[in-house]
Amino acid sequence: MTEKERNLLYGVVSLILPENILDQFDIVKLEDEDIARNDGTYQPFKHNVHIYLDEQDNRTAEQRATLKPNGFTEYTSVKDYPVRNRLLTLHIRRRRYLDAADRSVILSEFPMKADGTSISPEFADFLKRRS
Repeated sequence: MTEKERNLLYGVVSLILPENILDQFDIVKLEDEDIARNDGTYQPFKHNVHIYLDEQDNRTAEQRATLKPNGFTEYTSVKDYPVRNRLLTLHIRRRRYLDAADRSVILSEFPMKADGTSISPEFADFLKRRS
């Protein structure tokens, strides 16, 4: 992918992702899953767009000296606003680090899901305002 194509992709995807998420995460994969049923029943969504995001290494210089990279967590799936009659699912992996005592550490806390749900906080706020 050329730099121009990459910038275009990030520009378009940034319009549908939660605000500022691309400051902390990189897009690693996009998939468009066909979920249409052919049984004649009504279904509002025929596709599910999956966006896979990996957390960037945003350690400070001080943290780089004390924390060793230790891979990623498993993906967390978050349902977000539907886009153009497609469901949207974000799959988010956080970076793990080891501290000096070899304990696993996750540096920053982002509210990926609204409490008690599998949807994004922004989508939950939108649904609350509609009811």
